[in-house]
Amino acid sequence: MTDESAQSAPGHQVHADQVALKLEEFLPYRLNVCASLVSQALSRIYAERHKIGVPEWRVLVTLGQFGMMTAKAIGTHSHMHKTKVSRAVAQLERRKLLTRRANRADLREAFLSLTPAGRDIYCKLAPIALDFAHQLLDTLDAADRTTHFLREITAHLPAQAGEDVAAAFRELLMNAIEHGGGNDPHKRVRTSILHTARCIIVHISDPGAGFSLEFLPHAAISNPADSPIRHVEVRAEEGRRPGGFGILLTRNLVDELLYNERGNAVLFVKYL
Repeated sequence: MTDESAQSAPGHQVHADQVALKLEEFLPYRLNVCASLVSQALSRIYAERHKIGVPEWRVLVTLGQFGMMTAKAIGTHSHMHKTKVSRAVAQLERRKLLTRRANRADLREAFLSLTPAGRDIYCKLAPIALDFAHQLLDTLDAADRTTHFLREITAHLPAQAGEDVAAAFRELLMNAIEHGGGNDPHKRVRTSILHTARCIIVHISDPGAGFSLEFLPHAAISNPADSPIRHVEVRAEEGRRPGGFGILLTRNLVDELLYNERGNAVLFVKYL
């Protein structure tokens, strides 16, 4: 086999810089992972309290919202395959959380609705789920507003450098708001930015007790080599928001990353 034919063979290795598509940077993939992680974090709440899974939760909430629907309509509204809907309906019916009534116009399907016990679970979980969503949005909104300001003052930088600084800043700021400030609007996270001709230096401090880089089981940076997503499981178990990639991502975006001894202040440097 010639060198040329060897290079064109299906199994030949390709250098990273030659790859046209990187899955971890592909937006549809990232959105799918994000949705999955958010769903896992929320499912931790209702799974512990009521022993139901994601499909059962979606059926329960859909019926709680609309009152009465067919299984087909539930599947359409919740974007679930009919098989998942059928299994979830059967599970809820066995637990007497859901009841069915024949559709006289079409005996092939039935009208589904919550029993008083099912409605009670819905009424208890709905406020908790809404609070979960509000906390997630509050964290994102505060970080996004500040990151937008940073983007404006670094708009003159080369595109890649500006994106690296903004992404690193946002990740570390979200960590400070959530872990250092406990998402408490009365607590302050302080940031300062020094921009010189050769670098950008960003400092972020929070009012928290700090942490040790040697013990962060909920962060991707601490994943063991044989379990690259272990932190996702830890975060779900602890009821944390999806994420945990902040420090690992930031290390790949900036040139220097330094924490104070206490672990409640961080400084990063991006050379220009």
